[in-house]
Amino acid sequence: MSGHDFELRTGDLVPASGIYLVNHAPHRLLQEIALFKSERFPRCSKCDSAVLFLLVHPVPALDYPWNLVIRVPLLELQVLDDNSDLAAAS
Repeated sequence: MSGHDFELRTGDLVPASGIYLVNHAPHRLLQEIALFKSERFPRCSKCDSAVLFLLVHPVPALDYPWNLVIRVPLLELQVLDDNSDLAAAS
């Protein structure tokens, strides 16, 4: 994901509702996620290393009070596959 300026990280406040790229070297996570303004950027479910984020598509309509989207804060990102767990089990 070179060429991108990932300035937002785990624990920061989400500055704008929208679609964010996800960058996390230690584990394979989702590549893009939707987040709501004023929530906190989520952590990795497996480690304490920061997850980095970049806004790629703002969705300001998600901020309007008439929008009936149910907002459930995303607290952590699940690792998609973790070969270290398989290696430890064998």
